[in-house]
Amino acid sequence: MGIDFAMLQDVDTPEPDEKSIITYVSCLYDAFPEPPSIHPLAIADANRRLEEYKEFARRLYVWIQESLTALQNKKVPSTLEELKNALAETSRFRNEQIPPRLKDKHTCGHLWREIEKLIGDMSRVGIDEDIRISNIERMWTKLINALNDREKWLTDEVGQSDKLHRLAEKILRECRQAESKLDEIEERLEEEIRRADRLHPDDLKANCRQIESELEHSHEMIQSMLKDCQKLRDGRYPQAGDVQRKVQKVSERWASIRVTFHELVNSPRMTQPIQEEPAPLSLDELIATNEHFHFLNDCLVWVKQKLEEMENAEYGSDLPGVKRELEKHRTEHRKVDQFQAKIERCTSAKHNFRGEEASLYSQLLIQVTRNYSELLVTSNKRMSDLESLQDFIQSATTELIWLNEKEEAEIRRDWGARNLDLVEIEQYYENLMGELEKREVKVNAVQSRGESLVLAGHPAATTLQAYLTALRTQWSWVLQLTLCLEFHLHHASAYHRFFLEANDCQQWIAQQDEELTTTFSKSDFTLEEGEQLMKKMQDLRDNLSHNGEVVEALVNRSKEILPLKLRKERLSRPMSVTAICQCKTNNLSIQKQEECVVRENSNIAKWRVTNSSGAEGEVPSVCFLVPPPNQEAIDVALRLQQAYDRCIATWQKKQHRMRQNMIFATIKVVLAWTFEQVLWYSIYERDARIYYTPCSLDVS
Repeated sequence: MGIDFAMLQDVDTPEPDEKSIITYVSCLYDAFPEPPSIHPLAIADANRRLEEYKEFARRLYVWIQESLTALQNKKVPSTLEELKNALAETSRFRNEQIPPRLKDKHTCGHLWREIEKLIGDMSRVGIDEDIRISNIERMWTKLINALNDREKWLTDEVGQSDKLHRLAEKILRECRQAESKLDEIEERLEEEIRRADRLHPDDLKANCRQIESELEHSHEMIQSMLKDCQKLRDGRYPQAGDVQRKVQKVSERWASIRVTFHELVNSPRMTQPIQEEPAPLSLDELIATNEHFHFLNDCLVWVKQKLEEMENAEYGSDLPGVKRELEKHRTEHRKVDQFQAKIERCTSAKHNFRGEEASLYSQLLIQVTRNYSELLVTSNKRMSDLESLQDFIQSATTELIWLNEKEEAEIRRDWGARNLDLVEIEQYYENLMGELEKREVKVNAVQSRGESLVLAGHPAATTLQAYLTALRTQWSWVLQLTLCLEFHLHHASAYHRFFLEANDCQQWIAQQDEELTTTFSKSDFTLEEGEQLMKKMQDLRDNLSHNGEVVEALVNRSKEILPLKLRKERLSRPMSVTAICQCKTNNLSIQKQEECVVRENSNIAKWRVTNSSGAEGEVPSVCFLVPPPNQEAIDVALRLQQAYDRCIATWQKKQHRMRQNMIFATIKVVLAWTFEQVLWYSIYERDARIYYTPCSLDVS
């Protein structure tokens, strides 16, 4: 080490020279290298956890990247079945893939915090930027947003495709009805052509008018189908061409029958004049004059009115509204069931008529019966739809209330309060993370139920989508708030720990000052007492050196302490803050790590801020941190450093004075010797008694 050995005569004596030994030990101390700032065992533990973190984080990062690529694929499936399969696959991804990966993300966060506790400054650690916990959190948020966007997009596509599919089925059904009607018209037309010569011209013309009326009705139906076909083409329905060709064939057949009909109308038999005959009573006249017809018509009006009311009835937009609609419909459903007795009465009255009146009554009765059957089906379906809607909204509302409670707890938490119970908050945070994992299963089950109702074509799809969107949004928001909770808890702990340690250190320095001014201020003592005082003073110096490192660490930490008190103080001027998480309000959007400006903070829970784009609005204060420096912490550290420096200066002064007093005490001892004592002591004994104390006579 380049240090000379200590002299034997300085060491191998009853009372060795303290100054020489101190000088020798100081040289050895200076020659030894500085010990590492971190315990080697802690470094090994940190490296092990670091490798474990890298493995977890890299695997999670690669999975997130692959999942993002798959979710951002906007290729539109060609069929409704493929769309439903894609939506079901996305739902399975949310329910089966997300929960275990979320657990991996929590594990990464836990490992990161443990490494940070062991190492301190994470910027010195060789971790790729893409797998740092901040980037993992950002990519996770991006993944959840992409998943929500894809689910919404697929749901919209399924709804549109399902709507077009039902429209195509309606067109094909109407095609079959139109073809059947054209078969009847064609058969009647051929019959009229065959017996045209045998029929009276008036009867022939009357029959032709009926055929013409039916042809016009069929033409209207065909035109309606052609318009619907245009909607299929506009919506890019895959089988739109096939449906169009079927409708076109029906239209061509109608045109052919129309030509045949015109040939019959223009025949010579149709030119003869029609002789007027007394016409039978019309349906309107029978309804006005006959009580049975009147009662039957009233039944038809009532059934149609109820059917229209049920088809246009609302389902409610919230839980109280749905409950009201369900209770109201139960009353209406009982009325519909009881109406069966009136239908039976109408059926019994059919035997009171003969001939044309019986035919008219039967037609009207068939219409009433058909509409009543449709009313029963509609009423039962509405009852089922309302019950399933109420069950879903009840479950969704329960989850939303729980999420709102957690949101309210975080938004109302005052991180600038003096009496924060950090132990309780940390316990709350751990419990919350456990509750979130359990609650996620329930939330996913509710979402799956709602999505199934939407896919099944529930008439209240708008309300279902609103609750599904609210549930997804609130869940994502609460996850963001848990990130804020973790961040604030970390910095609040650092804040309170700093001031507690600074106060303890200040008290310790004050105690040393007091001891220096009392214990070490004695000027009259024996050599034995002086030796003990010098030993105590050296021990005190060692303690001061150790606490000097503590003071230096506190001074360095003071620059990173957040100014928590500024969160409560009234602003005299705008204050810069940094966003901890992503946040969206009605008129404001803020990204994570975005720099914003607080304009007004009179409300502890919500601040009026301006984002980097210049937009202004109210945002929960928990979303922001007030960046360092904390002037109070810096001032405390400065005062602590000054107190420490004064204590060191006092120690040096007291030590110098103590050495002087030891010299005086030694002189007193020598002066007290008698001549006989001097002769009696050997030279070595005299030197030993003169230098009883290990201090040197050099007082410089």
